[in-house]
Amino acid sequence: MVINIETDYTIVVLTEYEMRIACQIGKMRSDNAEENDLGDHMAKELWLSPSEVRHRNGAIAECAFAKLTGMLWFAYIDDINKVARKNRPLDVGPCEVRRRSEDWHGILSKVGDKDHTLMVLAMPTGHDNCILFAGWGQMINAEPCKAEKLKGKKELKQSALYQMWKLESRCNELGFEWRKGIRYSVRGEVYHA
Repeated sequence: MVINIETDYTIVVLTEYEMRIACQIGKMRSDNAEENDLGDHMAKELWLSPSEVRHRNGAIAECAFAKLTGMLWFAYIDDINKVARKNRPLDVGPCEVRRRSEDWHGILSKVGDKDHTLMVLAMPTGHDNCILFAGWGQMINAEPCKAEKLKGKKELKQSALYQMWKLESRCNELGFEWRKGIRYSVRGEVYHA
């Protein structure tokens, strides 16, 4: 189910099956990061580490965006390190999907982000299976972060984002047609949810 709120925001509700797929991908990413010493070093007694939460939430947002657009979701698992990140496909079609934990955050840059990549901002709604898409933009419009712990990163503020309804035509211009349903690729195999 997709809900448009006054065309400013779009909410996508995932089914239980879609949530299972996304959570499984997130868990596999987290396990891969831990095995390759790429994740957070948290106490083993935690039931769900912040690293696992971030990987799960990112996969849920990507899955929801794939449901919204019907474009292929590259549910990558093995190549999350910085070197391979430069060569992997974008998350969904021509877009990178970034989920933030608070509704006032913008999109933060990561290693390998290109200035003209379409960046989509996903935010929580209070329900794990409901993702709010706040808008989209390109990192060329981002500003350097002022916080010391984010030194060297750029942030695309929400005020610089375009409304979600404008993204479909931009994707079509780039040759990516929006469809119905979720298609995802794990290690080269394409599946339909």
